[in-house]
Amino acid sequence: MISKLFGLTLIALSSSSFAENNTYTAKDILLNLELNTFDNSLSHGTYEKQTTFKQTEFTNIESNKKKHIALTNEDNSWMISLKILGIKRDEYTVCFEDFSLIRPPTYVAIHPLLIKKAKSGNFIAVKEIKKSIPGCTIYYH
Repeated sequence: MISKLFGLTLIALSSSSFAENNTYTAKDILLNLELNTFDNSLSHGTYEKQTTFKQTEFTNIESNKKKHIALTNEDNSWMISLKILGIKRDEYTVCFEDFSLIRPPTYVAIHPLLIKKAKSGNFIAVKEIKKSIPGCTIYYH
């Protein structure tokens, strides 16, 4: 009986640590996010399907926290950022910001997304949330 309880405890502990290993940071998500799975300033360009942000000119990390990351392009004229707002099972609700750093800004887009890890190992946007949510007010300019 005790060995069965011990075995069940080990299974429970290993499955809870497995769930923890599948919690991704904002950096994990943004760098591996397929940019053609949602509307953004790069999605209408020359990038192929399954291109991730780490394969673009956004190489400078400006801010890197567990739940927020901001990247700039090589000449620091553009910034993209991602903030994790919530996690439910294997889906992440995030706020994606995409804007020029030139003043006055020539382009600004802020919108919430529902992100999920794909079988490819990359992240994809499974839904573009069409309304503002707490922590992410939709804005286009």
